[in-house]
Amino acid sequence: MVTHFHFLHGFLGLPLDWGPLVLEIKSQYSDRHVQFHMHNLWKDLEKMPDPSLKNWGLQFSQKLPPTNNVLIGYSMGGRLAMHFPVWEQRKVSGIILIAANPGITNSAEKQQRGEDDLIWADKFLKFSWDVVTREWNSQSIFAFDRNRPSRKETSFSRSLLASALTNWSLGKQEDMVERLREFQCPIYYVHGSKDEKFAGIGKILKDRVPSIHVKTVPGGHTCHFTSAGDIVKHLKSFLNGVVH
Repeated sequence: MVTHFHFLHGFLGLPLDWGPLVLEIKSQYSDRHVQFHMHNLWKDLEKMPDPSLKNWGLQFSQKLPPTNNVLIGYSMGGRLAMHFPVWEQRKVSGIILIAANPGITNSAEKQQRGEDDLIWADKFLKFSWDVVTREWNSQSIFAFDRNRPSRKETSFSRSLLASALTNWSLGKQEDMVERLREFQCPIYYVHGSKDEKFAGIGKILKDRVPSIHVKTVPGGHTCHFTSAGDIVKHLKSFLNGVVH
């Protein structure tokens, strides 16, 4: 029986970002029946007539094999994974969320986030590439991420980046905690040890979703770049159970 790993990258991300984690899983399970699907979320967004978070989840679920799928999402990709329809959960053997925000509960903060993302969208449309990416990477959340890959403008569509910031904004996302509570499959939440904001979110999730497993690995927000081995180590018992 084949186990399918589906990788969902973050904003300003690409499918190849998952290289270190894919290589680590391959090194541990090279003799097993596994397939790796590194999804390009920009292509998904380009093809969607109504690119809401909910609609992405509905369309994505239709593309998956009937069973034995593991969803792995970082940041924006993790938020998208949370929108996988609960009634289709028979398809999913596990969900791994890396530094992903389940939602903003304070209405004022939620509105502010929506406004901030609109400003970012405008910058990605109008500013020079070097200026806007430098400003994006200088955000405090990335303070401990020193090994992030450089991003070339030719690898992206500015209009699709702006669309993701507006349509998939945290300002438009509902609180996904109750949805996570409805999943029967194992859910793992992984964050970097230096990522204080998402360490805090991990504690909240642990309190509100009793079945969730929260794991800490070395590194900052983009810990999947630098700590792939540690992530696989922490998920060893889970992976042994789903990879046959």
